[in-house]
Amino acid sequence: MRHHGLTTFDRIILAGATAAGDRELELHALPAGLPLREAPPSKARWPQAFGELLDRLPRLDARLPPRERRSAEKAIAALVEREVEALSSERGEARWKERFAWTGRSWEEVRASGIASLAPWMCCLLAEAAAKRLNAFGRLFSASASVPSEGALELLAAHMHEGFGSPDTGIPAGFVFLGQFIDHDVTLDAITGLGQSSVTVEDVINLRSPRFDLDNVYGDGPEASPFLYDQQRADPGYLLVEQGGHDLPRNSQGRALLGDPRNDENLFVSQLHLQFLLFHNAVLRMVHGGGVDVAFGRHADESDFDFARRLVRWHYQWIAIHEYLPLVVTPKTLAAAHAITGVPMAGGGVPPLPPEFGTAQTYLRSQGWLGCCGKLHDGPKMPVEFSGAAFRFAHSQVPSRFDINDARLDIPLFTPRPPAPGAFDPVTDVVSWERFFSIDGSSPQAARPIDTFVTAQLFNLPFAPDAPSLPLRNLVRSARVYALPTGETARSTLGLDAVSKLSAGASAKVAAAGLSATTPLWFYCLGEAEDNGGQLGPVGGLIVAWTFLQMLRCDPHSFVNAGAPWQPVLLTSQPGQFSMADLLTIARGERIDAFGA
Repeated sequence: MRHHGLTTFDRIILAGATAAGDRELELHALPAGLPLREAPPSKARWPQAFGELLDRLPRLDARLPPRERRSAEKAIAALVEREVEALSSERGEARWKERFAWTGRSWEEVRASGIASLAPWMCCLLAEAAAKRLNAFGRLFSASASVPSEGALELLAAHMHEGFGSPDTGIPAGFVFLGQFIDHDVTLDAITGLGQSSVTVEDVINLRSPRFDLDNVYGDGPEASPFLYDQQRADPGYLLVEQGGHDLPRNSQGRALLGDPRNDENLFVSQLHLQFLLFHNAVLRMVHGGGVDVAFGRHADESDFDFARRLVRWHYQWIAIHEYLPLVVTPKTLAAAHAITGVPMAGGGVPPLPPEFGTAQTYLRSQGWLGCCGKLHDGPKMPVEFSGAAFRFAHSQVPSRFDINDARLDIPLFTPRPPAPGAFDPVTDVVSWERFFSIDGSSPQAARPIDTFVTAQLFNLPFAPDAPSLPLRNLVRSARVYALPTGETARSTLGLDAVSKLSAGASAKVAAAGLSATTPLWFYCLGEAEDNGGQLGPVGGLIVAWTFLQMLRCDPHSFVNAGAPWQPVLLTSQPGQFSMADLLTIARGERIDAFGA
């Protein structure tokens, strides 16, 4: 089918229109210059969410960068090709029933008309392929009717300045940067600016998929994102790593080749991203070696790359849910999130709901929306209360200085070098991960507690000279740009007034800024954690844990939806478990195997 200069979104609309009208539309038969979206057909059999997508396209199309359009187009073309191939196989009938039963057509009709005629019936899958570009943020709570002045927010930010102190906690410092890595996997608002106020968040595109799918590592796969993959290996699907295995791959100007450029904004997340590249390559090497397919649950139609990527994603998801969340969220709040979402805890099933979270359960379960093809999901795809407030808690955990390796001790957080701000020397700045995670009995450096203090370095970001204070940036984005509800409003809406409060110190800071009883949500989550021993409490912890678990539950490809209870299968010191220490150990082995050092 010729494209005739139509955009990717016009072709998506055409596919949906064809399916809805139960007839084929020929591009050459359309009047010249007539935009498809101005002449939609009958929507009698059009999935609700697809109709909503059509209504939003005029706004979203203008906001999407050209590069993202091209990437979406390649992903869509690859998806159509894979689906036609699968439907042509001996599993074609089962595949049809699984993916296209909503159309109302029988397999006999489809087979009689020819597999090639199925492309117009793929509107759901086409929309899914473009989901990360068309996925808007959403709200858990109503927008705030009153917006605090920037002067009040400046006063509150000033009270968060702690200097260069770094009180210890029991959380290894590496988990601070794992949290940053996770954030860069699931959320990116590259549209709104700090000068805006009360934006319509439903019109803001999240340029990351709301899934733990490592799209910041894999991009759109080897075909659509070839610059991320090693083209010189005999076997396809290996991710590109700098020769020697000690740095990310870079172009001639020092810019890292990444699915998300934010993963090179400081040394630690840059080096952590590298470990995921090595981890994938190690798993793919193992798959190529054979002997693991049956034991590790390979699907009959999975390529070596797809199988390795799924193993990497599932072990990463396990770490995020079963190692990371318990470190940062209080046990009772975490149990409540598991009970509300129905996602089992590691080895313990779904816990009972703590009675004080009854109202929260009713409220969160009421936040429903119909996904593509009528599938019901709960809650917005990416709550702005999570991305713009609650999940920014790790900024308070960052120490000002680190011991990077044996030769690099007491080093400040930011040490950029030209010509690429945020890029780091690939020779001297190699992180010894034993100093950041407990590996083979090591004693890692500790993160700061989650509280209302922020280290001095984050008040002077080297890559944001126009607005260098990260605490103020967070407060402005949370309270003014997104107009998020106050912490008190969120607490009351969730029915948690009896169990959630600010610490005495946090209350004093809010009062000094003239914001008593109207605490910005980001600060409230920190002040509540300060009252809970440095872990996220009932409001902040529930927003974070619920969003994590919902992303897993609503992702049909996550380990939670594997069809049978799943646990890690890679060999570790504790069978059935998997940790960051295990991932880093495997990555280290891959570097030695591939580069000899």
